[in-house]
Amino acid sequence: MIEQGSERFLEELLGKPYAAIDEWESEMQIKAMRRGTVHLYSPSLSEEDKALTGVEIVRSLEDEIIKSVGSGTDRSIAIIPEGPYVIPIYTP
Repeated sequence: MIEQGSERFLEELLGKPYAAIDEWESEMQIKAMRRGTVHLYSPSLSEEDKALTGVEIVRSLEDEIIKSVGSGTDRSIAIIPEGPYVIPIYTP
């Protein structure tokens, strides 16, 4: 996904009869990235693996939350502690 870009990745998915392992997660990540910025805080992930995620890497969780809430007019954030194993539900 990183090398070819998200749109090309999605085009290739449409031409396949079956998805490869973990392609669904990449497709869902692209959907989220179309709606907003996805940040990743994972101190135990190697730098090489972080480079493969395609998202904004966060070095300080606290600093990034303050920065995100303080910028722009929409101060909403979602913190998803278990990544793809969580189904976020918005409750106003």
